[in-house]
Amino acid sequence: MAKKKTDNGAGAREQVNKRLQERDKATKGKIVNLADNVAKAAFKGGEIAVSIPQRTRSNTLWNKKQRILQMGDSKATRELFNLNQAKQFMQTCLHGNSIKELIDAEKSLSLRGMYYKGLHTVAGTKEKTFTDQGESDGILEDLEVSLASLREELHIFAENRGAMVGNITVVDKRFFQGLPSPAAAAWRKRS
Repeated sequence: MAKKKTDNGAGAREQVNKRLQERDKATKGKIVNLADNVAKAAFKGGEIAVSIPQRTRSNTLWNKKQRILQMGDSKATRELFNLNQAKQFMQTCLHGNSIKELIDAEKSLSLRGMYYKGLHTVAGTKEKTFTDQGESDGILEDLEVSLASLREELHIFAENRGAMVGNITVVDKRFFQGLPSPAAAAWRKRS
């Protein structure tokens, strides 16, 4: 009888790694394309801008067939030479470059880590790149929708603030308001 070959899951891991590499290549291509569009506009002497889909309620559409909310076609532009938009333009480029670096290094970073990675004082000024993490998070969300990519595809994750393990029962006080008092009393005895 011949021995069975065992790969201990190596084949499955290889397939997953291949899919991740393909996903990373596609995501990196989107970022490079975004940067190339900015560079082409600059070399042509045109308007240097980035187009960002608007994340507003008015730009949200209900897809009845798929039963999901989808983003509409409305977009806003961030222009480099518009004083009201220059900072956000720079922040978008800064985070885009950081995401490319993460993909190249095959590393991931938390939202908080991305904030600190991009936080510095702009050369020759006292201006910080981000006033707070909320500003950084908004730019990252804009990049997600602009690149049509999930946060995980950008090698970014939200920090896990806590974890619960085991059988867990969560009881909300509002639950008791609709129950007759004997049922509420029985639930209180169980807790």
